[in-house]
Amino acid sequence: MPWDCAPLAPPHSSNWTASQRLPHKKALCELPRWKVRDLLTGFTSRFARFTSRFARFTSRFARFTSRFTKCMWCEMGWRNTLMKLPSRTEGGLQALSKVMAVIAAFVLAFMMLLTVGDVVGRYFFRHPIKGTWELVGLFLVCAGTWGLGYCQMEKAHISITVLVKRFSRRVQAITNSLAYLIGLVGFSLICWRMFLMAKKYYFLPKGNITDTLELPYFPFMLALSIGAGIMALMLVVDLVRSLAEVIRK
Repeated sequence: MPWDCAPLAPPHSSNWTASQRLPHKKALCELPRWKVRDLLTGFTSRFARFTSRFARFTSRFARFTSRFTKCMWCEMGWRNTLMKLPSRTEGGLQALSKVMAVIAAFVLAFMMLLTVGDVVGRYFFRHPIKGTWELVGLFLVCAGTWGLGYCQMEKAHISITVLVKRFSRRVQAITNSLAYLIGLVGFSLICWRMFLMAKKYYFLPKGNITDTLELPYFPFMLALSIGAGIMALMLVVDLVRSLAEVIRK
């Protein structure tokens, strides 16, 4: 029989002999010894390289974690560090959220005036404004998402606390942390996917503009991605603050 494997019948077949059912009595592939030696040598050398790389990685990771722990947690205290993280980034986010909320308010006012002008022009002058429904739909992206971060900063979103307010402050902080985490995951996915969609529509040869005014879609997709990203950052700040409330003594 040649050294390569011969075709075998399934285990339930009656053509199998006792030696074929017991691999320790007769090998399925009669490889030469030099072939087996070369295979074992290659496997051991690859395994040795893998273990050496893994050892270097673990040593570097251990050094990094020790330095980070010494700088952040041991010297300042991990509770104090966790409490100071939101205050360090909240100032810039608050200013940016206010600016975006003002822009969203102006966009909303423009949408209102545009709709009124279109209605007046249609019914009184028989000349509506061309592309009003496209502009309103596109600008609604900015008006609806760029104010979310400011609304989250002011805690103006609708929340039902009929049951949660009966619990202790620690349990309330835990439920708030869970809610912030779910919102963070959702808005992060929206930001990521809308950015990828804007990139896709930017490189599309056809179908990347509106029908009436021929406006490109990708700037408004980027606006939606920015609004969702700012909302996600605000949720990160609130999540860190809630976790600090959970671990506070």
